[in-house]
Amino acid sequence: MKKDERDSKDFDDAKAAAMLRLAQEGNADAIGDILMLYRPLLLTIANQELDAKLKIKEAASDLVQTTILEAHQNFEKFKSCEPEEFLVWLRQLLRDNMADAARKYRRAKKRQISRERPLASDHV
Repeated sequence: MKKDERDSKDFDDAKAAAMLRLAQEGNADAIGDILMLYRPLLLTIANQELDAKLKIKEAASDLVQTTILEAHQNFEKFKSCEPEEFLVWLRQLLRDNMADAARKYRRAKKRQISRERPLASDHV
């Protein structure tokens, strides 16, 4: 994992690797723990990469929560014990969820992002 992608005081690669190994061995608590360890990083990624117009409709935290739930449900599909590969997998799930959200709001006639208009700032 790139050092500039995370705050080193909040993230420990050795801890992540150990937790990932435990999760791969079937420790249910470790699966939840490793996902919570990566949650702040996923939130940072979502906040940086989510289209500004889409942020009006979908909160980055909701997309991260959906991603964590999906990762938990599909954890058995992830076969590596490398934290870097786990991050790549999580990022792809997150990006897929962001793309799904964008499609959802671009297709929906009444909820289309292109129909959004800013509120007048002088009204209270």
